[in-house]
Amino acid sequence: MRPFLLLSLLTFPLSAQTTIDIGASVGQQPYANPSDDPRYLPGIELLARRGAAGVHLAIEYADLTEESALIVIHPDLVYRWTLPAHFAASIGAGPTLTNVGGSGGGLTWNAELELERRWSRAALFARIRQYDFSLERSRGGESGPNGPAVYVGFRLNVRS
Repeated sequence: MRPFLLLSLLTFPLSAQTTIDIGASVGQQPYANPSDDPRYLPGIELLARRGAAGVHLAIEYADLTEESALIVIHPDLVYRWTLPAHFAASIGAGPTLTNVGGSGGGLTWNAELELERRWSRAALFARIRQYDFSLERSRGGESGPNGPAVYVGFRLNVRS
């Protein structure tokens, strides 16, 4: 009886269906330096969930005036609550990797909060994400985000 119980406990999480969504978003984030304020953040993303827990990967781009391109990668762990009327809320956090102008970047941390409305295989969402990093400037001192980024986007379910 004991081996059967152990086998059941090990296979139960594997029986849950993994859901995979792909999508795109656009965000806006205020910056400390007036030459960069505000910046738009178009991005692509992948969300994989098993039950309420999942992994969210977002890759964003911003065109910074003095440094050229900023690439930001957010690999987050997320938890989702299903709400009435096809709505869902999720919260997540994880590391943020930044790369400015191909000359390297840094590591920081982020936290996100999201509200989603789903129709069959498609979803619209609004998200707020807080993360911080600094940019060394040759003119005008340091710069970096001066508050949270706010996003809107859509996702399509590719595997249920």
